[in-house]
Amino acid sequence: MSSLSDPAADPEAQWPPAPPARTCLPLPWALVAALLILAATCAAWVARTWVMPAACASSGPSPGTATSRALSDKPADPRDPQPQGIFAKLLAQNVLLRNGTLSWYSQPWLKGVYLSPGLSYDEYKQELAVTEAGVYYVFLQLELQRKASLQVRGQVSLALLLQPRGAGATALALTVDLPCSSEPRDSAGGFRGDLLHLGAGQRLIVRLSVHLHAGANAHNAWQLAQGATVLGLFRVTTKVPNELFQPLPK
Repeated sequence: MSSLSDPAADPEAQWPPAPPARTCLPLPWALVAALLILAATCAAWVARTWVMPAACASSGPSPGTATSRALSDKPADPRDPQPQGIFAKLLAQNVLLRNGTLSWYSQPWLKGVYLSPGLSYDEYKQELAVTEAGVYYVFLQLELQRKASLQVRGQVSLALLLQPRGAGATALALTVDLPCSSEPRDSAGGFRGDLLHLGAGQRLIVRLSVHLHAGANAHNAWQLAQGATVLGLFRVTTKVPNELFQPLPK
């Protein structure tokens, strides 16, 4: 027999208050992802500002053999503001447009070159090594300069490869189209950067690929602008959820 206090027996009886609805809180990694996007935007602006003086300084042609002398003649000024944390800015030694792995100036006393503790460069293997894991903003800048009046069409590309990962899979790519004959420009360039999750011991190499169409002397019409082709990186954070860098299921 039902009790008189049972709400089911008395339709006019007041039902007990419903339990408070559960609110959906955003996942922590979603907030981290938003912060990383903001960090990437800021990092891109900082990186462009960092490499811009070098690009502007390379407006005039000069022999490739003078590159190291030009850099060493301008030692780093200790009064210049220095980036903080783990960072690197390396300048290409190469000037000639030849397919292959680029070599880099890594000596920190050279003007415009930075290599902080936590990073190392192997001149023999042409690799920049990361000793501390984290999320890094990695960027490439490619600047080309005309050195002959030949009309050349084609593209010049940089590819950043990570070792060991994916048997040398390309992590970052940058392609610059040479000006066509109707454009009276003597320079061309581009910039590309992205956030990469690098593990301790990860190594970075950059390969140059040249595709020109103007006969056998096409490679002599252009060269890499001295002091303006850059490999750079700096660490943004050390702790990031693994889900952000896992491939999406197919």
